[in-house]
Formats: sequence, C-alpha cells, structure tokens
Amino acid sequence: VLAAPARVLDLAGRTSLADVLGVVAEAELFVGNDSGLAHLANAAGTPTTVVFGPTDPDATRPWDGPRPDGAPVRLQIARERVPCAPCRFKRCPLDHACMTGLTFDLHA
Repeated sequence: VLAAPARVLDLAGRTSLADVLGVVAEAELFVGNDSGLAHLANAAGTPTTVVFGPTDPDATRPWDGPRPDGAPVRLQIARERVPCAPCRFKRCPLDHACMTGLTFDLHA
C-alpha cells in the first residue's frame, strides 16, 4: 500500500462494515488477504486478488465457479510456491518464506 499509486485507498479501521461493503462493490479491483472481505468482494463481482501465505487456497479460496448472473469470475490467487506451504502455522520457523517472496510484479 505504501508504494501504491494515488488511486489506492487504505480504509483500514476507518469504515463500518456497511461502508466497506459499498466501497468494495464499486471498486475497480480488490487486493487483500485470505479473509471474509475477499469473499465478499468476489461475490460482489469486483475483480479480486487474494494473497495466500500459510493458508490453503484449495480449502479457503473465494468461489470461482459459475456466477448466477452469468458474469465472468475475475479471481486471482497470489501465492509464493514454497515446499512448506500451506502449513497453517501462526508462528513460522522459516521466516515466512511464503509471504516474503511475494512481489507486486509477480502477481500484477
């Protein structure tokens, strides 16, 4: 977010749930971690990139099947493929290799 263009909004801690849902539904793109908000952005039809580290995208990724309205699903999974992932550890013994190797260029 710090190196992002001026059009990027960081609203963390400054919105209600209703506010953030409205923003996400109207956004040109949503980029976030494996979270409920990523699922909501994807469900709203917003192009969505979800960053995965120690969690398993095959188990918890947003729905990428056919949409009821027939619109295309625009979901991208960003992850660094390392042998230890997904480990689901909250404390990493390997310096978070699954996260520190991620770059914007890798998933742009």
